[in-house]
Parts: sequence; structure tokens; C-alpha cells
Amino acid sequence: MKFKIFNIEEKYPFLVVDDWFTADEENSIWSELNFYLNQPNAVRAENTLSATNPDGTKKSKSFRYYVDNYYAMPNISHILRLREKFKNENLLKEISKIKPYSRNYLTSNWFNSLVSYYEEKDHYDSHSDITSWTCLIWMVKEPICFSGGDFYFTEINQGVKLKNNRALFFPSCYLHGVTPLSFKNKNDLGKGLGRYTITTFFDIDVNKGYQP
Repeated sequence: MKFKIFNIEEKYPFLVVDDWFTADEENSIWSELNFYLNQPNAVRAENTLSATNPDGTKKSKSFRYYVDNYYAMPNISHILRLREKFKNENLLKEISKIKPYSRNYLTSNWFNSLVSYYEEKDHYDSHSDITSWTCLIWMVKEPICFSGGDFYFTEINQGVKLKNNRALFFPSCYLHGVTPLSFKNKNDLGKGLGRYTITTFFDIDVNKGYQP
């Protein structure tokens, strides 16, 4: 894993980690993502609990797969099994530099993951999450066959380039979004060539004990 903290001396620091999964782990993740994509009746984010505009419309347009809800035995899912990497010693060392926000990550004991898949015109307007920390892991077939799908932090007008197997960690209170996708060749639609995001939310469940 390759770590880089941005804006560490500023108000909105965040951490980018490249090569988050090893080659073997990445192959396992792709097998799970392909499995989800081939399931009928996939849920659209617009029909789920997600950030909402003042007029009641949903800010997110994408497909969603709620991984934590699917498995009675979490270790069957590669995505859930590999959440153990979130307690990697080197990762914790880097996140601990992002004070004071890092305290909520280091004490987190509750996790929830979902997969989002973006295709033509899918996007996520600027919003914040209601947990303590958010991790986004991007999976995309390269070379990328669409434009857009760019991630941005709203308050600092800062983008983060989409790259396969790249993880992004930040406090959930930051406003952030994703620009609409536009495929260069419409024949590529429906083939799993869009933008996957594995989102994991971190928070504190006081019922499990809390050590500040």
C-alpha cells in the first residue's frame, strides 16, 4: 500500500492509499463485484436511504448493493472479510496524523459496507455522511472507457483522480460528491465497465464498549 496525506496543515485533510488490495485480493474482489452486477432487480440508490435534496429528490443516482445485509456468514464475502485491513498498523499510523478527526477513526468499532455502481449519467451530488469516517475504494476496468465520475471535496474545491484499487479515507462530515459519467462508446454500457465504489462507514457503537 502507498500512503499519501493531502492538506495535512489545512482544515480538510484526507488520506489516499494506492494499491489497497494485493493482486490476489483484487481478483477476489472483482469476482464478487461481477456476481453483484449479474443479479436481477438491482436496487437503485434513488430508492434507498440516501442524501436528499430540499425538494425531496435523491442526490445519488447509481446501483447499490448492501453487502452487510446479504450474508449470515460475513467471511463468505471477500469485501467483508478484507475489512480487517482497516486496522492495518501502517494505516492507523497515517490516519493518526489527521488530528483531531483521527480519534473517531481509531476508536471506531462499528462498520457498514455497500457497493455502488455508476453507469451513464449516474452521479452523486454534494453531500455529507452521518457516520464518523468514510472509506471509498474505487474499482474500475482500465483503460477507463468513460469521462466524468470524478470525486470532489466541495468546500475546498479539491478533486481526487479516479484510479483502480485506490482507497480514500476522510471524516464523514466533509461535503463530497461524484460528477456524472459519460461513456465514450455507448456499446460499452451494461458490461460492467463503469465505476465501482466500495464504501465503508465507521462509527462507534457504545453498546460494544467505548475507550476514548
